[in-house]
Amino acid sequence: PAIDRDRSPLNPRQSAKRIFVSNIPYDYSWQNLKDLFREMVGEVTYVEMYNDEHNKPKGAGIIEFREENLVKKALDTMQRFEVGGRRMIVKDDFGIERDRHGNIVGGSRYAGADVKKELPSLLSAKSVHPDSVDYGNTY
Repeated sequence: PAIDRDRSPLNPRQSAKRIFVSNIPYDYSWQNLKDLFREMVGEVTYVEMYNDEHNKPKGAGIIEFREENLVKKALDTMQRFEVGGRRMIVKDDFGIERDRHGNIVGGSRYAGADVKKELPSLLSAKSVHPDSVDYGNTY
């Protein structure tokens, strides 16, 4: 049987040809996304849409292009492009490893952290209050 190259796993050597897209309408399919980016940007070789742990669409995915120069074109053309009443957010995805839900893994102190749960502890971390700093003679 023929291999559907548009749905085959990513080639890690081609990561410079990828973008991450978020704020995609939840009812959008990978084929809708591929067709849109092919029409507006250029040849798309792979699309993956992410679902959450309950298998519901996250409204995010990655797109891989045939050529690296199409990444810049996608960033310039598709950033804040409106689809289904939502403005998509497009970012370069070079060198970023993601889990099956689209979350970034490794490489960052906060990668994979649940920001909503971690934020209160990050905000309550001891910091120097500007009024408590003795700047001394500043002239």
